[in-house]
Amino acid sequence: MKDNVTRKANINKEGIEITAKAINEGLINNKVYCKYCGKLIDSDSKYCTVCGREQ
Repeated sequence: MKDNVTRKANINKEGIEITAKAINEGLINNKVYCKYCGKLIDSDSKYCTVCGREQ
């Protein structure tokens, strides 16, 4: 029984770590896709650095 509880706790811990990492990367990387060419650009860019079109 104790092993089962430990296993469930480890699964929850892993899920929380994955979620926290995804949130952190989203806040740090702050990227969006260009509306026209689909490349990743900074979310505060007025123009795409790849195709040059205004966002």
